[in-house]
Amino acid sequence: MKSNDFTPGFVLGILFDNTTKGQKYFADFYINRDRTLVYKWINDTAILPKKHVPDVVRFVLDHTSPSVRLQIKSEIQHAIYVSCLCEESKSSLFLIENFDNYLSEVLLHAISMRITERHSKQSIPAENHKEVPYKEKNLVSAIVYAFLVPITGGILWNIFNHIFCLRFFMGGSGNEPSGITSIIWGVLTAIPVIVFSLLSLEQEITPINARTKGFLIFLYSLGGGLGAFVFYNSGFRNYIESFGLAYGYQECIIAGFYALVVSNFPLVVLFPVFRLTSEPLKTLFILILLPLFATVLAVLGTWLVNRPEIEIAQLRGFLVGIVLRLCMFVVVRIYLAECSKNRLPVLLEASLQSGLSRTG
Repeated sequence: MKSNDFTPGFVLGILFDNTTKGQKYFADFYINRDRTLVYKWINDTAILPKKHVPDVVRFVLDHTSPSVRLQIKSEIQHAIYVSCLCEESKSSLFLIENFDNYLSEVLLHAISMRITERHSKQSIPAENHKEVPYKEKNLVSAIVYAFLVPITGGILWNIFNHIFCLRFFMGGSGNEPSGITSIIWGVLTAIPVIVFSLLSLEQEITPINARTKGFLIFLYSLGGGLGAFVFYNSGFRNYIESFGLAYGYQECIIAGFYALVVSNFPLVVLFPVFRLTSEPLKTLFILILLPLFATVLAVLGTWLVNRPEIEIAQLRGFLVGIVLRLCMFVVVRIYLAECSKNRLPVLLEASLQSGLSRTG
């Protein structure tokens, strides 16, 4: 959603989508006006007059249940978060608990923003309004964050290796971390995935406060450490190598298992707290299998390089690391975006706040 989509029509659209009666009923029985006028308000071709705000609030209260009002408030809060309202106004709206007061203030703020926007468009030449579309800006920033993930993870891991004089740089047979070192590797390379995913989703998901973001980063990093420990200490590589398979097939199997474990353990740790609202086949396919397929393809790509085996092993480790982290970034963004559609992040924030209050 664009930052300037927080309009009276946008809010009215949310309200009428969630009420048991439609625009015609509202026009006939609450304001005694022609329903075409209400359609103009919803489409923002006309601005909802402030005098009708109490009528809208009364209509919503009459034709929604408490649970539906919570859903309405959640959708509106997302719109407020990405809107052009100043931070003070956003904070003041978020703090209103009474639903009818909240809805009334939201509509009044949206009306004021719409009026101000119209005045500014009339006073500024049209050529000054040219700007990069929101989706394009968001795509560019997501791509930048995606490539920062493997770069940052690689830097952190190499710094760790240099500080402690270790040799686990590219991985591969006989050159892999184990024990506590594997956990550290998992944590250091998982942190950039979740941090840059949250940064790239700032304008798209339901607002999450700093405490909850910290808890989310902790959980995902913990899952990354556990996944790395399971893979590197399971003996899976030695088990597969014992079959004497062709080198290429052997590495594809190992890389596939590696991708499955390392990419999915962090999500398994998150799932009890941040669950998907639904589980469509397409979403599950991307979350579970995208890292596996992409990593195997990366391994297959190294077969086309005619270089000595030791160089190919280094190239494979480098390429697999980049591809896997890029896929994990995509997976986490999809996962968090889906999770933000329910109220679990909000409930988690409330429980964390309650727990801290009791501790204090």
